[in-house]
Amino acid sequence: MKSTAPALIAVDWGSSAFRAYLLDHHQRVLDSVTSNAGVSQHARRHAEVLQQHCGPWLAATPHIPVYMSGVIGSRSGWQEVPYIPCPARLADVKRLLTRATGQQGTQAGESDIRIVPGISGYSPSGAPDVMRGEEVQTFGALDHLGTGSGLVCLPGTHSKWVQVDSDRLTSFATFMTGELYGLLRKEGAINVIIQNDTDDPEAFLAGVSAGESAGGLLHQIFSIRARHLTGQLPGAAVSPYLSGLLIGNELTAALTLYPDPDAVIVVGSDILTRHYTTALDHLGITTQVVAADQAFLRGIALVTAADCGQGQ
Repeated sequence: MKSTAPALIAVDWGSSAFRAYLLDHHQRVLDSVTSNAGVSQHARRHAEVLQQHCGPWLAATPHIPVYMSGVIGSRSGWQEVPYIPCPARLADVKRLLTRATGQQGTQAGESDIRIVPGISGYSPSGAPDVMRGEEVQTFGALDHLGTGSGLVCLPGTHSKWVQVDSDRLTSFATFMTGELYGLLRKEGAINVIIQNDTDDPEAFLAGVSAGESAGGLLHQIFSIRARHLTGQLPGAAVSPYLSGLLIGNELTAALTLYPDPDAVIVVGSDILTRHYTTALDHLGITTQVVAADQAFLRGIALVTAADCGQGQ
């Protein structure tokens, strides 16, 4: 029987969040830590952040391997790791795991670290696109569902729609939905009419429907202010309507790029998956849901299974 002692540390490190998991040989989570210590908040101090969050694990199990995926592998992260061009298989991701160069001064900086490469490609529109981290979740979600093909939606700051056919990641498209939502809520003509953060399903679905309608997104965004000023949209409903509008516009565009899917696999947090599945159901699209951490952990298990401690 394999030991239940710590075997590896898996880190999902994006631009705005840090998530680390201490795993045993059975890929069971022994401990975990989550914070908002994203890559963008700690430029060039990544070894310190890793030490702060995972120092006790590293001290208790010297030489434990650390696998990191996400924006940490970008030019603003620990070190830039090259993209793999589409079409890409899981085997390509495993083969191009990159051993991180040391950042001296902490135990974390001198640890045995491997960084998962990102993927580059083109959306069906012909626009170039890149991802870092979502490839791990995509392969993990599909494996969890027992399939090698599917259309995967990963909502977030930059939502990804990923097409996988016969275990090959063939194309993907990114939408700045979450970032735009945050910017519009923070300043400008919409920010000043938001009264409260409320959960209003009716306003959300009205926004989803507006996201499908003619006129374009910029026109529909301003209509929120007009609706409010003419008494058609109370201030408490502005935020859920805006969320629905942006998500509805994203879904409409994504389903134009990837039409008539049998189902959309939604991978994300509880709140985001609930919003996206509600919107997709409103559009008559069947969904399957995989939790983001579940997809990541399954994906990391697949990546590390063939690494055999070799990295480049």
